[in-house]
Amino acid sequence: MHRIQRDDWVLNAHGAWLVAVGSTLAAAALRRGADDPTIRLLGAGSALGLALNDLVSAGKLPRPYEADLVYELAVLTAWLLPEQPAD
Repeated sequence: MHRIQRDDWVLNAHGAWLVAVGSTLAAAALRRGADDPTIRLLGAGSALGLALNDLVSAGKLPRPYEADLVYELAVLTAWLLPEQPAD
């Protein structure tokens, strides 16, 4: 297994970005704004970015982290599906 160099500031920045984006998506879902095209773009773009990061890092990460790619692709697919009418 390859060892990835660790830079704490990058990890902290990445974590802060994930919290900000995740909070925005959760808030939009709670107020039923997740069908807004801008929110859908944020969700799909974030899932795509995370999936691409995992693809580039494939083989360098422990197996459980590689499994995260499957989840990210599922989330990306969900964001790209057509909007469902509200009940």
